[in-house]
Amino acid sequence: MQLENRSDSAYTIVKNFIIYENCKPGEAISEDQIQTEYPNFRQKAIRDAFLILENENLIIRQFRKGFRIAHISPRRLQNVYEIRQLLEPTTLEKSMQNIDRSWLLETRKKFVTICTAPVQESKELVRLDNEFHMVLISSLNNQYVTRLLDCSLDYLTLIRMYMLEQNRKYRPRYQEHTDMIDAIVKNDRVKAVRLMNEHLDESYQQILKRVLTIM
Repeated sequence: MQLENRSDSAYTIVKNFIIYENCKPGEAISEDQIQTEYPNFRQKAIRDAFLILENENLIIRQFRKGFRIAHISPRRLQNVYEIRQLLEPTTLEKSMQNIDRSWLLETRKKFVTICTAPVQESKELVRLDNEFHMVLISSLNNQYVTRLLDCSLDYLTLIRMYMLEQNRKYRPRYQEHTDMIDAIVKNDRVKAVRLMNEHLDESYQQILKRVLTIM
């Protein structure tokens, strides 16, 4: 999404700070903390960003205690994956032809490069994973569907980043994504949709298992 004004920019940067900069689920976060990190932003822009993030449930306001980052919740993760399982396979089936093939091939190379590198770049992998799924959902050209998935992925990404920081030896797989890309490039709609369903099921079981081990 193109940034339209200063407030939008603050929202995006604050959100990315929460998700990608080692913020822990459940920990306190304040407007003053963000102001220290990003002194060029006006206080109103930061306050507006916090209001949007509160509305999206990425941060939670506690009475007389300020804000905290959303907690890890197996129930919320289940809700996120239910949304994904409803939206993503259907979108892929309806609008697969709209996805740029050259972008897909470039993305395939990036998955292989990142996942086979000697030093695992977990942040870059998660960003690429999100970009892949958001481009696929955006192919439907439905802003409401895109926004719904975007908010769902924000919470999921927060949890994923925390999990990856807890287990730096974890080596994510890329085969599921590259197989999906291959099916899309070959215009094999049935296989692409099946692989998406399988990928989402496996992803949910994997993250749920890891979440339950730390609760």
